[in-house]
Amino acid sequence: MNVTQNGFTLTGTASGGLLVLVPVTGTVSSTVSITPSGLGLSGTAAIQPIVDTPFRIESNSGGNMTASLSNSGLSFSGVRLRADGVLGATVNLPAFTILSSGNFTISLNPSNMTVAGIPCASISFTLQRQNGAISLDPFAANLNIPGFSQRITGSVNSAGNVALDYAGSLTMGGFTAANGGLHLRNSGLSADGTFTLRFGTTTFGTVGCSGGVSYNASNSTVSLLLLFSTLTVIVSDGWLECRFGVGLIWRRIRLSDVRNAEAVRNKWYYGWGIRLTPHGWLWNVAGLDAVELTFANGKKFRIGTDEPGRLLEAIRET
Repeated sequence: MNVTQNGFTLTGTASGGLLVLVPVTGTVSSTVSITPSGLGLSGTAAIQPIVDTPFRIESNSGGNMTASLSNSGLSFSGVRLRADGVLGATVNLPAFTILSSGNFTISLNPSNMTVAGIPCASISFTLQRQNGAISLDPFAANLNIPGFSQRITGSVNSAGNVALDYAGSLTMGGFTAANGGLHLRNSGLSADGTFTLRFGTTTFGTVGCSGGVSYNASNSTVSLLLLFSTLTVIVSDGWLECRFGVGLIWRRIRLSDVRNAEAVRNKWYYGWGIRLTPHGWLWNVAGLDAVELTFANGKKFRIGTDEPGRLLEAIRET
């Protein structure tokens, strides 16, 4: 203890209180000053990485951190956040203080990175620790894959569970749903919506679709896998009818309106489902072979099939 005309100074080691709420390594040297104006606390502490899986707060080199002890709490600088499996990169943290309760809150706007494996931009979230649990709440980001740039919002809870969503207009497979949705979870990105199906001047009604969104970064393409598991083609009595799945999505063509039918082969990047190609609409669930119909008005329509010869034969016989 040191006593002067200005007050008392106590030097020693500190323990308890806030130091119980963080992983201290070694002893904490501290100084307590008592003056007429009040009590002041100072010191330094070596702190192991603060871990609440999948979150880890560590020094910028990946190891222990050095914190300054004061009346306000423990103050840190030169540290970063890791969230393996959630964030695709580490996030450098600004200087911050853990309060005597063990809690802290930091608002962050990190660089573009993947979130749950999906590229995102304009990311913002609040890193917080409450009662020992770390979370990113709230969390917002813009999707950054071809065809999707919507802003998804939500949170990442203390277990690392990603729950980010978008609700609004959504275009998929050439159709637009006014009430579509996008949902980012740890398992990936999914989409859903109710679509009005129109071909030319004919409306075929509405259909609800949902499925997973995949992307190919090297080719800048996005494939939305809707519930188009099968494609059935029926040729009978001068008509050709195509039906997806259980028949919610269908098209009926009068063969007398067809001026030509021929076997063709699709480009691989035309994709599957209902797609608009340079050759008109394509209905396909697998493979590259198709039959192309040319109508009297010059428009074309392709039907994916693994037996183009048999389909052509049926069309010509009818």
